[in-house]
Amino acid sequence: MSMDRSLLVLAESLNVEAKEAAPRRRAVSTAYYAVFHRLARLRADEFIGSGAAQPRGPEYEKVYRALEHGGAKAKFLNVPRVIDAIRQIGNRFVLLQSKRRDADYRSSDFAFVEAESFNLIDAARQAIDLIDQLSPQERRALAVRLVIRDRVS
Repeated sequence: MSMDRSLLVLAESLNVEAKEAAPRRRAVSTAYYAVFHRLARLRADEFIGSGAAQPRGPEYEKVYRALEHGGAKAKFLNVPRVIDAIRQIGNRFVLLQSKRRDADYRSSDFAFVEAESFNLIDAARQAIDLIDQLSPQERRALAVRLVIRDRVS
């Protein structure tokens, strides 16, 4: 099972068993990281290659690890409307990143209500499913968007 899918399973199990705030907060943070890892894998797969014939060497790892949280958010904030699938992925990513910050850094008396944490985990699953359903052209467009700086004409 891929890292992103494993993280989703972990987020669900933390949330289902959550009687207190800490596991629910950890579940929301983990759901965000599931999407983040899926985007990192997409980028590395597109630029370095994937599959059994393509070993994951140091170049793959370098591209995978180069994805930055703030940089990815910035790339998703201005997606043209004509790229609907990427915009939907971006909307979920930006939401999850914001909620991950709440989960990881707000004071100890902060807690997500149960319905909100379930919805956020579902948003992560939807984002990953949308990534997995992208056409080859959309995958390439997303990978390029996550790497190339937009220039104003």
